[in-house]
Amino acid sequence: MLSFKPHTKLNKWHIIGVAGVAYALISIVNHVLFRTYGLDLGLYTHALYDYSHLRFDDSTFFQETPRNLLSDHFDLYLVLFSPLVWIMGSYTLLVVQIVSILFGALGVYQFVDVCRKDSNVGNEKGANGFALLAMVSFLLFFGIWDALGFDYHSNVVAAMWVPWLFYWLRRERYGLYALAVVMVCIAKENMPLWLVCILLALMWDYRRNRRALLWLAGGILFGVGYLVVVAMVVMPSLNPEEIHFMGKFKYMGDSFGEVAAWIFSHPLETVRNLFVNFRDSHRGDGLKTEFYLCLLVSGGLFCLFKPNWLLMMVPLVAQKMLSEDIALWGVGSQYSVEFAPVIVCGVFAMAAKVKKTWLRRTVVIAMPLLCGLVTWYTCTDAKAWVQRENVRIFYKDHYRQEQFDTDYVRKVLKQLPPEVSVCASSCFTPHLALRDSVYLYPVGMCHNPEYIMLKSDDLPEDTASLTLIETNGEVYLFHR
Repeated sequence: MLSFKPHTKLNKWHIIGVAGVAYALISIVNHVLFRTYGLDLGLYTHALYDYSHLRFDDSTFFQETPRNLLSDHFDLYLVLFSPLVWIMGSYTLLVVQIVSILFGALGVYQFVDVCRKDSNVGNEKGANGFALLAMVSFLLFFGIWDALGFDYHSNVVAAMWVPWLFYWLRRERYGLYALAVVMVCIAKENMPLWLVCILLALMWDYRRNRRALLWLAGGILFGVGYLVVVAMVVMPSLNPEEIHFMGKFKYMGDSFGEVAAWIFSHPLETVRNLFVNFRDSHRGDGLKTEFYLCLLVSGGLFCLFKPNWLLMMVPLVAQKMLSEDIALWGVGSQYSVEFAPVIVCGVFAMAAKVKKTWLRRTVVIAMPLLCGLVTWYTCTDAKAWVQRENVRIFYKDHYRQEQFDTDYVRKVLKQLPPEVSVCASSCFTPHLALRDSVYLYPVGMCHNPEYIMLKSDDLPEDTASLTLIETNGEVYLFHR
């Protein structure tokens, strides 16, 4: 029986505190050292600024032609979080993301603990080690660690509601369960599809609970309705000329309906594309194999013993591996975070039902060790592209900016009044986003900005039309 003795002082809040510090050392340090970028933190922070002024964002930050940002991703989180920008400035979304992950970790703890109690695993006082190990596994999961190393993304926040959805459904708190359903859906237009698969999978677990089945069916209907209305009606109406969010699946079609039809009419090719590099680029070689191995070692192998939960991962795998964007195939960035709550909660829910004590102990002790080892690998030796200095908090290069003098950059930033329009290199835009007009270089030059702030490697060959205000040879500030 796995348990900590009653006098043990380690508890979930200690783990949350340590994780919070580690995550701040990743995300906040990156921002301080200008290792956050125009796409996506600069864009999303500027959207916060616009929403906080009660206007839509027109995407001119990174587009020549104005169009509603919601036609790119239907992300209502940015609207909800926008008032916080008046308090935390350009750090707002990074702080929100960290707090959300810690919130999700508490949800994992609560869900796994109730599974333990329902299965009579270590029910004596103080027997919280089972849930603590689940929380540690979740916090060490490679998908979370790598997501923190690359700006902010709302799918990270949405995934953190999933453990609470599991927990509230288990505890029959259906009002809170409905809240979680809504919060997952409103993050992005693809989230309802994932939610529907989650709820379909849970129907097997609750097949003898009629009331729970009704709530699950209601969630499925809501998810399907939200997906249809948003992805097939609202987003196309916001940008009739181009369905941008389907661009990564162009070879299959221009809409959800066309993509679905292609998948069903080409089943063998679809299965093949899940595992092979179907692009004419060697950059994609081995990325899918590496991802699958990392996923299996991080607990995915144990999930094979809870097969209905594999359905929850079907849309996640499909949107990664069927995409034409090679960057999605690998272990890096924010494209693997949704697997964390499914795998960790699934493994520990399965382990709670294991009768043999030695086997249960083996699984739950192995999980945090395996998650930690895989994360270490993805941060140091992964074949997929990972900006290692962004995530390796135990290496000194994480705390240095080698490309330019950060103190000089801050001095230059202070010279730019908030009312002027600025076009800047990607790494500067998140710090310039709280103004009416800020643009990503070079596309933003078409909007005739008053000032241009560039790194030396972004410097154009012809600067005759620009007036140099200040430079140290690494960073240049021009007036136009």
